[in-house]
Amino acid sequence: MAIKNVYPAEKEFSSADDLQWREVAEGAWEKVLTYAGNHRTVLLKWMKGFKTTEVAQHDHKEEVLILSGSLRDLTLEKTFGLHYHAYRPHGMRHGPYLVEEEVTMLVIESDASRPFPE
Repeated sequence: MAIKNVYPAEKEFSSADDLQWREVAEGAWEKVLTYAGNHRTVLLKWMKGFKTTEVAQHDHKEEVLILSGSLRDLTLEKTFGLHYHAYRPHGMRHGPYLVEEEVTMLVIESDASRPFPE
């Protein structure tokens, strides 16, 4: 399903409950709140047991706030839960992760060198 530009010039409050979750990988789901080429804001949900296998590195800035649940950073050997926040500039290495308890995160990705895929 293609994501059309959902980043209007302005937007008053609306319910994220009205948006549909879409599966992006087995055990990983997202709701796109806003999307405009090189900027997107999503709710990201990883199910218990979901695991990333490699250290991640992006060509964009990424900001993450954990809204519920927890995940374990396998490199740092630390668990992060409710209200933990991360800011990652371009190229910052992070992860891999193991989800110990279903986790929902607000993720803001911006300033990408190319548009995000739809």
